[in-house]
Amino acid sequence: MEVRRFRLRRLPGDRRERREIRRVVVTVGTDKSFRRLVEAAAAILPKDIDVLWQTGHTPIDGLDIDARPFLPAAELQRAMREADVVLAHAGCGSALSALNAGKHPVLVPRDPKHGEVVDRHQIEIARWLDSRGLAFASTPGELTFGDLEAAAARLVVQRSAPPPFELARSK
Repeated sequence: MEVRRFRLRRLPGDRRERREIRRVVVTVGTDKSFRRLVEAAAAILPKDIDVLWQTGHTPIDGLDIDARPFLPAAELQRAMREADVVLAHAGCGSALSALNAGKHPVLVPRDPKHGEVVDRHQIEIARWLDSRGLAFASTPGELTFGDLEAAAARLVVQRSAPPPFELARSK
């Protein structure tokens, strides 16, 4: 497993000011449905923005979006690098992919109260990254376009090279 250390780097003029957004990646992972996030994102994203919707098993009926349920990891990673902002569920893979792409993601954790996940691990991941200034944590009901603009005004860069990882041989 690769261990990386990240730090926040603000773009010139970043004072949590709004920033123009042209490209967004919305990813809900490939597990169970996360309709609450897809609906919240569809409600706040202007129609003139280029959005890559990765929706997994989430039904999109009744929503005016052009979604792709699944895409290759390399394609999603490339889209994240090219996006102005990443809006994602708070799964480890999605959060780390956004950070590796240099993005300060907006993370919306799945909630066990809604049957979206079995426990609170996504809530804890989102809060942990938010508390360290590496992501913004939100809920579907609190999500705003301003959150995306603030996240787009930030980059996350690798602070140092990770130490080599070696497995010890058992005798």
